[in-house]
Amino acid sequence: MLYSDEIEVAELQQQLASASANVQLIDIRHHAEIVRGMIPGADRLPLPLLPQSLHQVARDKMVVLYCQIGDRSTHACSYLAQNGFNNVYNLRGGIQAWTNSGLKVA
Repeated sequence: MLYSDEIEVAELQQQLASASANVQLIDIRHHAEIVRGMIPGADRLPLPLLPQSLHQVARDKMVVLYCQIGDRSTHACSYLAQNGFNNVYNLRGGIQAWTNSGLKVA
């Protein structure tokens, strides 16, 4: 079963803008995709490296994963949930939804 907890672009933008933001944003796309831009403040952790990089994922923060349109990040969220991560969200629509909302990438 695929992971279903999602966050909308507007809600993520509010979370990131909050003075008390306690969010780890993770871009799971491949290098060739990332060079076109990332959401500012995101950590880079390509999906194939996720299994051996669980120590880089915060357990004490809200974790939001994204890819291009939200497909691969849904699978990544499922994997994290199966490995004991509780506060994990998929960015609905991925970076495509972010840029379609007029938001900038770095």
